[in-house]
Amino acid sequence: MTHPLHALLEQHGQAHRSPVQLIERFPRIANRLVELWGSDAINEYLESLMIMDRPDRQGFPAEIGMELMVFGNAHDEIMRRPADTAGVWDHVREAAVDALEQRGLRVTVGDFHRSVGLNSTETLQLYRQAGIKIDSTDDNGWTALMRASFDGSAASAEWLLTHGANIHACDRGGYTPLHWAALNGYDPVVDMLVSRGANVNAESQTGFTPLIQAASRGRLVIVKRLIAAGARVGTSTPDGWTALHKAVANRHTDVAIRLLDHGADAEARHRDGDTPYSIAAQTGQQRLCELMLLTQSVRQRERR
Repeated sequence: MTHPLHALLEQHGQAHRSPVQLIERFPRIANRLVELWGSDAINEYLESLMIMDRPDRQGFPAEIGMELMVFGNAHDEIMRRPADTAGVWDHVREAAVDALEQRGLRVTVGDFHRSVGLNSTETLQLYRQAGIKIDSTDDNGWTALMRASFDGSAASAEWLLTHGANIHACDRGGYTPLHWAALNGYDPVVDMLVSRGANVNAESQTGFTPLIQAASRGRLVIVKRLIAAGARVGTSTPDGWTALHKAVANRHTDVAIRLLDHGADAEARHRDGDTPYSIAAQTGQQRLCELMLLTQSVRQRERR
């Protein structure tokens, strides 16, 4: 059953900021937050939880403290009033900045993105505590999740997604995190993104899909996973490139065969007239040409 606190956030489009671990581990506190929802008293209650100045309290784990902070910000935004508890978090931010500096990291978007490759969730938490937003973008429009996907940093990607990173974010070229994970062949990250609802048929500004990206690099495992998740094999770019074109042009025979098995058209025509078959013939891929002709013959018989 959905907890009322999650339901309240979901009503306002803030389900991704729900304090999931708090609800599971401290249900009485979660219930109290429901009771105080929309009142001024909720900020005082959150402040008392964070300060923990009573000697008989041990304080919350870092992940619970982070969820409380995220929830407090979400509540303030929903109520359309400026956060009046900024001072409560000053000591948290200052401590996080100091900790990052000790690791040789600055509180900048660039360093935040570079730290993704460390696969250290502790470092990522420090950046959040220091005030860096999950989906902060660099000059190319990249988010931290895109960096994690491009680099294959699975632990960082999982942490970012758990903390609300936008799985559908696009960079300046229209590429999503899934595009980059598929291109570089990082199956654990692709699996994670697909299982959490990434669009397997997302198109970049030039019409490239994750499947075309994967096929161009010969990422057979990724191609299988994307097709199983509903990727359209026959999608083409405005110029006419298909995944099969790219696989054949780069001599990825195993990928080309898999695409043919799932209905790829060996006669799909690029703007310049090239087809996957003609490319295979021009580049001396005789076995692939024979397979394409055989596939075409079988399909014609099946249509009769």
